[in-house]
Amino acid sequence: MVSLVVDTSVLLAVLLNEPTRRALVNATEGYSLVGAPSLPWEIANALVAGVRRKRISAADVQQAFR
Repeated sequence: MVSLVVDTSVLLAVLLNEPTRRALVNATEGYSLVGAPSLPWEIANALVAGVRRKRISAADVQQAFR
């Protein structure tokens, strides 16, 4: 299987159900996704920053992980 490197923005778009979600899922279908070892921390940092800046709610964060 071919590997595809994804970054924080791709995963956040999928987790937060952004408008680009369906296109990203379709584009990455059939690939083995890989990311930097720091990816979990990058995602957490982006989610916390989003809540602090009132761009997303705590409920949005909780829903992203359901």
